[in-house]
Amino acid sequence: MHAVDLNNAENDDAEPSFSDHEYDYTDSISDEELVGDVLRKKPQESVYELCCVIVCGIPVVGEDRLPKLKAVLGRLFARIHAQYKDNYPLESDGKTKVFSALLTVNDTFTSILRSCLTPIASFIELVGDVLRKKPQESVYELCCVIVCGIPVVGEDRLPKLKAVLGRLFARIHAQYKDNYPLESDGKTKGYCFLEYPTSEIAATAMAVLDGYILDKNHVFSTNTFADLHKFFDPDPQWKPPVPRPYTDFGDLWWWLQNDKCCDQFAVHYEREASKGCGGANPFVAVYEFSKGKEPQLASPNSERQGYCFLEYPTSEIAATAMAVLDGYILDKNHVFSTNTFADLHKFFDPDPQWKPPVPRPYTDFGDLWWWLQNDKCCDQFAVHYEREASKGCGGANPFVAVYEFSKGKEPQLASPNSERQNWTASVFQWSPLGTFLASIHHMGVALWAGRNFDRFARFQHENVAMLDFSPLEKFVVTYAMPDNRWKEDTDSLRIFDVQTGEMRKGFSLMQYQRDNNMLPHWPYFQWSFDDRYAACPKPGNNGISIYESEHFTLLNKKHIVIDNIRTFQWSPTRSLIAYYCEEKVANNAPAEFGLMEIPSKVKIRAQRIFSVSDAEMFWNKNGDRLAVHTERYQKKNVKSSGGVEDVKYSKLTSHIEIFDAREKEVSVLSLALTEQYVSFGWEPKEGDKFCVLVSTQHKVTPLIYALDSSKHTPQLISKFEPSERFTTVAWAPNGGWLTVYSANASGAIMFIDSNGTQPTQMALVEYPGFSKGYWDPTGRYFAAVYTIGGGKGGDTGYRIFTFQGKELFRKNLDRLIQFKWRPRLPVKLSDEKIKLIRRNFKTSFAKFEEEDKRERGRASQEVIAKRRKIMDEFMKIRARFIAAYKEEAQMRIELRGGMDKSEAEVEDLVDETITVLLTTEKVKLEEPADKGE
Repeated sequence: MHAVDLNNAENDDAEPSFSDHEYDYTDSISDEELVGDVLRKKPQESVYELCCVIVCGIPVVGEDRLPKLKAVLGRLFARIHAQYKDNYPLESDGKTKVFSALLTVNDTFTSILRSCLTPIASFIELVGDVLRKKPQESVYELCCVIVCGIPVVGEDRLPKLKAVLGRLFARIHAQYKDNYPLESDGKTKGYCFLEYPTSEIAATAMAVLDGYILDKNHVFSTNTFADLHKFFDPDPQWKPPVPRPYTDFGDLWWWLQNDKCCDQFAVHYEREASKGCGGANPFVAVYEFSKGKEPQLASPNSERQGYCFLEYPTSEIAATAMAVLDGYILDKNHVFSTNTFADLHKFFDPDPQWKPPVPRPYTDFGDLWWWLQNDKCCDQFAVHYEREASKGCGGANPFVAVYEFSKGKEPQLASPNSERQNWTASVFQWSPLGTFLASIHHMGVALWAGRNFDRFARFQHENVAMLDFSPLEKFVVTYAMPDNRWKEDTDSLRIFDVQTGEMRKGFSLMQYQRDNNMLPHWPYFQWSFDDRYAACPKPGNNGISIYESEHFTLLNKKHIVIDNIRTFQWSPTRSLIAYYCEEKVANNAPAEFGLMEIPSKVKIRAQRIFSVSDAEMFWNKNGDRLAVHTERYQKKNVKSSGGVEDVKYSKLTSHIEIFDAREKEVSVLSLALTEQYVSFGWEPKEGDKFCVLVSTQHKVTPLIYALDSSKHTPQLISKFEPSERFTTVAWAPNGGWLTVYSANASGAIMFIDSNGTQPTQMALVEYPGFSKGYWDPTGRYFAAVYTIGGGKGGDTGYRIFTFQGKELFRKNLDRLIQFKWRPRLPVKLSDEKIKLIRRNFKTSFAKFEEEDKRERGRASQEVIAKRRKIMDEFMKIRARFIAAYKEEAQMRIELRGGMDKSEAEVEDLVDETITVLLTTEKVKLEEPADKGE
């Protein structure tokens, strides 16, 4: 390359200077500015994709007849818009090409180079070198970060702002460049541009700076240059695409079904044009060949011609051109069809695995919520147990049964079809609102609904092991362990639509599976309260992946990057995620607990705490508060053996942090526990009380706290005496009552009334060995369940108590596997309705008490009637045998040598009266009045 000295006076006559009016440049212009002007006028790819039209079916002519063809078609193209550019690529023989005639968007770029740089031959070479060294857009887009939320200051305070933020930016990487755009008055615009050497460092900077709290008035948010298009205003001229009518292409493999197994071939050739036109027209034809016959056209439409590309200034004009030219009849042999560049993907081969959906016959399931209309508001529960097989068969048969429970009665089957053998292959599960009963089978999952528990839907997934529902029952998630842990299964986790049965999305979880092919936790997906979003760990376990349930695509097509994330939870009532990031001592990064709004992905609060070994998060039912239990250590010992680190913590202390999410500025209360933490539970009703279990060496103490807006810490309102080794806190669904129990060998259950200002213990029940406790959806009953997986045990079965701890019913089963109350639909009463109920409480109480008495009387009558029926049946059998005995009297006399011993037999009958207690009534005895009074 030869450089030209533009300031050399000897070249003034030979080369024009930059001051010549012909080129409209000034003496002071530089090479860089010239190159910049050229690059700014370079068209973008997205422009010409929508402005170029491919016109197929034009005649193929020679170079001599090309001007005439351009004139004929030009008049047609000009009718659409006067400004257009057409181009007809030529073959080596001078004829127009069969396949294309390609047009550029415009000639701006080329014309500038020619008009401005032609006199300077060596400078053209310089421009080429400059353009080759121009960085790719994909590189600088990902290396530059836009930091929003910085303070707005004047030019006098800008150096200090740069120094403060520079120290923060340099912590991420020492090499960076920053730029602070200014307003016309000299103040900063509230954002700055930050550039790092590589895209990886820029991604780290985004993760660190996004949500960074500079002070109480400034919280940073970050974006890359690649995200700029998301902030542009949408095109006001945009219109939804016009739907195309469906075309039935028939059987795409029809040519393979030929009876004679004929082969087909295609040829590309040129045929002489019609008389007087000259030249030749190119053709492509598909023939069918059979031995002994001349090849025949495979079908009447198996012969085609070429196409071309057409460009207009704007996409709107191009769309008009498509509408006009599509189907245009040029002559009897040429009919146009049109497409845009953006439609190329539509011509790809269809998915060979696609199959049309199979129509299902309609089944009337009746009222899916029939069980909620019971006059007595009876609750239902399902049990999964094994029953001894018939004599001689051996083994046990698994059963699933759905029962209806009413106080004072033995549970009855909910319907004639509510008990079935082999209803599930492993376990069953109620849907969150109680509409469906889900069962697991070898080939997939089935849902059962209606009064007769008919099959509502089934979802095919071989060897399925686990299932889960979305909160509103719109979706079902299934997981099957792959047969080969070294082979990836792209659909090991599947999401189905409950109503249609369609698989909406499949996932491969190979990188999350452990050595036994099991997942580290289940459910793998966590759903937002309205089923709008589904969240799961990001691949690499350094963030969260949130999918929109409408199309199951990533929210904003991006993962949320959060380093060292351990777990996260959705709010029960809002699109708000709570997350916990474990600490990294090597990077001097503390543990972080935060709240993030979705879909904005804005962190509304982040709390950073050092020396945290473990943590748990608990949302209250109404989503107003989040409790975080943290275990903090004073000393940490790390030992490495065989590449595995053994970490031990000493001098642990327990703390409870409570985030109040009701206000925009999220406040945090802190509570230090004096003893070791065991368990935690929020009161569901109001969410302003919670119970926490703390332990000493051998006993556990239940503590109940209340939140007071006027106090800075939770207030202890009740402390019970240390007693059994309690492990779990379980509040009644409507609050007010709770149980604390130990699901172990000691098996103790404490019932507590927390409705008053001073919570009190109502009962302490012993049930050694029971496994789990469950409140019914109304909070009236508490079931203690002793289950065992397929083997015999001790007192396996279940017991049902009132909310006050009084036992109502017990049932022993040899092999009880599962017990589940049927959930209810949430019904929110208005404030006026609640006030009316409280106002009429005494009247309603008397009414219900009278109904209970009648019910107890009816139960007594039923018991008496049942016993009378049994006695009547016994007397009938007795009378039948007495009659047969008398008929055999003569035979007995003959066998006994003519002696009748029946007369000598004397039968002594003794009457015995048995008293059965049917009802009990408590009567308060009044002391007799003093005679002296």
